[in-house]
Amino acid sequence: MLRKLGMATALALTAAVTALAVPGAASAGGIATGASGDRSTSAEGVAPVVPGPGVTYWVEKNPPPPSPRALKLADELENSMQPAASGGGCKNTQGLGVCISWAQSTSRLNSDFYVNSFSGVSSSGTARLYINYKGTNYYQYTVLTDHFGKYPTAQFTTSGSGVGYTLVDTFNQNGSSIGGGTSPYQYFP
Repeated sequence: MLRKLGMATALALTAAVTALAVPGAASAGGIATGASGDRSTSAEGVAPVVPGPGVTYWVEKNPPPPSPRALKLADELENSMQPAASGGGCKNTQGLGVCISWAQSTSRLNSDFYVNSFSGVSSSGTARLYINYKGTNYYQYTVLTDHFGKYPTAQFTTSGSGVGYTLVDTFNQNGSSIGGGTSPYQYFP
C-alpha cells in the first residue's frame, strides 16, 4: 500500500488512522485520501495498519471480516459440536488461549485471549478479536501480539437466549494471515 500511495500520502493516512483508531484520540477531520471505496488498508485477510510507536491496542474504523483462515477455524468449531448448556471457558489453539464467558448480572459476553507461545503467533504481529453472537462476527479490537499473557477483554451485550464464541485472527509482521483460534461455545439463557 505504501508503494501505491506514495510516502507523503502514506504518512498522512497513517496519522489519520492513528487519530481515528485509538480510543480517546482526537478526530483526524477531513482525511479522505485515496480512491473512493478503496479498502486496501483493511482488506479481508490483510494485517491491520499499526498506528505508531507506543500504541498496542486500537479499534479500526472500518474493520474487515475475519480472514478466510480464521473463518475456516470458526466453521470447524461450529461443525464439531453443538453448544453446551452453559459452556464457555478457554481453548488452546496455535499458541493462543481463546476465552469466553457470560455474566448474567450484566447480560454480557466477555471475550479475551492469551498468547501462550509464539508458535502460530508472531511476536511482532497483530491480532483482531471478534465476538460471534448468534451467528454473526462482531469486530471488537486490534492489538499488537508483542507479549505473553492476557490481552484486553471485550464485552458484548446480549438479549434473549443464544450462543456466542470468541474468534481471534492473527497476522505476522508482513501482513500475512498466520492463524488464530476460537473459544468454546458460550450458551446464555
